[in-house]
Amino acid sequence: MTIDDGIVYPEFNIDTTVLTPTFVHFTDLAGQSAQVSIGVPFVWANAELDTGSQKFRQDASGPGDLYMHLTVGLVNAPSLELPDYAKFMVESNPPVVMYGLAAMMPPTGKYDGDKVINIGTNRWTFRAGLPTTIRLSRDWTPGKTTTLEILPSVDIYTPNNSPPCPAFSFRLILKEGQSVSEIQNWYRIKPPRLRCSPLKHI
Repeated sequence: MTIDDGIVYPEFNIDTTVLTPTFVHFTDLAGQSAQVSIGVPFVWANAELDTGSQKFRQDASGPGDLYMHLTVGLVNAPSLELPDYAKFMVESNPPVVMYGLAAMMPPTGKYDGDKVINIGTNRWTFRAGLPTTIRLSRDWTPGKTTTLEILPSVDIYTPNNSPPCPAFSFRLILKEGQSVSEIQNWYRIKPPRLRCSPLKHI
């Protein structure tokens, strides 16, 4: 049986459970706020496909790819204690706060090229982005601030028995007081006519 990733299978169902223990450390980098994060996801997944003439089920579980993430303040993000930073935001009232993001995901996860469902990706992933918060309200008064968060990022993948596939993602989040609304999320917009995954034989 062959699964082509270019075909939509209406009866192809995948259920996953993910638990990701994460270490997070905040620090000062050249006077700017910085955050280092390291996480390892543990995944339980099962897939079921019914084509009418054939039925298929496959399970996979184990550790996923390690995730290492660094963000550094670029604009209006000084390294301060929380009370001092809140005071800075209220007094200076900056219209924009911007960070630089760099992340790397080495292929540490469980992978078997003969299976459709895999926990790991069997390739390196490198990510760069510019998380940005735009103030829409008059000021940064706690609990009364409306902001628009933008997260443009670019992923670069090394080959996994197929051409490398750069991807662009863009995310918009609107925050008003204590409420959060995700406006739109485009993910993995890839160049046309570029196949990024081989056919899977099962």
